[in-house]
Formats: sequence, C-alpha cells, structure tokens
Amino acid sequence: LVPYDKVWRAGANDATKFTFSKDVWINGNKLPAGSYAFFTIPAEKEWTLIFNQAADQWGLDYEKNKDKDVLKIIVKPVETDYHEWLEYTFSDMNVQKAGMKNSAVVSLVWDKLRVPFTIETETK
Repeated sequence: LVPYDKVWRAGANDATKFTFSKDVWINGNKLPAGSYAFFTIPAEKEWTLIFNQAADQWGLDYEKNKDKDVLKIIVKPVETDYHEWLEYTFSDMNVQKAGMKNSAVVSLVWDKLRVPFTIETETK
C-alpha cells in the first residue's frame, strides 16, 4: 500500500509529530529539543526516517517544507508478525543514573514490518 522510494507521512491525516523537551540522539545523531513532523521514505531493504521542523503539517505538505529537514537517518526494517493498524511502540527502555544517557527503541510497526530506531537523552 505504501510505494517504495516516495515520502510517506507514516500516520493518518496530519503528519505524525514527535516532541522532545530536551536534546535527544536518534541512532547516535543529535536532534535539538523541539517538535518535528515525522516522515519516511520506504525502500525494500532500507528506510529513510526524516524529522522536519514544520511540525504541524497536514497530509503530505512535505514537498513545500523539505528544506526544513533537521535530521535524516537510514534504518533497516525487520520482519515481524502481521499488524493491521499502524502503531508506534517503545521497547528496550534503559534508564541510567544522572549524567548518563537514557534510551528506548521506538518502532513503527505495520503490516509485516517493524522499523526501529533508538532515542537517547541525558539526565541531569
């Protein structure tokens, strides 16, 4: 249902939005605190994940806002059990002591694929 090599908003109607109150690291790449629209570019073996500063986008306004991309990363999808509805899951949560990084794996799960990425943040 989702074509390869084309931008997908990975949600219904409005673009999915991630909001971070502190700087985070996505798969080791720093992303400043703020709100971001989340898009993907699915491909057969790799997906591109995009965090875009135009956080409140409806539909697929990405083309007119692509100059506001803050972070793009490449991830590999993993086969999983069938999921009829798109969902985001949080797993492998790792809470450390102050001054250390806390982390969780976020996964976009739909159909027979799971697209995971790690979010880390420091505690003070």
